[in-house]
Amino acid sequence: MHALQVNFFLDGRRSPRDILRDWQGLRDVAVAVAVAGSRISVIQPCPGEQTLHEDGVDFHFMPPVAPGVPLTRAPKFLRLFTRLAPDVAHVHGLGFPREVQDLHAIAPHMPILV
Repeated sequence: MHALQVNFFLDGRRSPRDILRDWQGLRDVAVAVAVAGSRISVIQPCPGEQTLHEDGVDFHFMPPVAPGVPLTRAPKFLRLFTRLAPDVAHVHGLGFPREVQDLHAIAPHMPILV
């Protein structure tokens, strides 16, 4: 089972390392899933693009394509999503209905937990 955790909130001030340090919930939830034995990847919008591997979790940071354009519509997101091929997705937060609809359109049979 491969779980994907996505937080669509863009913090335009922090670097990937700063996000992992300052947003403990983002990191801790993913690490707990990995410790329990599941494969998990995280996608997080960020001004800089970087992938970090920490405590069994792959954290993928990527910039949005343009202001106001959902990350789910970025070609890099679609390529990464296709490569990861998750079995289930968790969207962190209730403020991203467009992105949840996009995920459903991309992978209509994949469960999405909000």
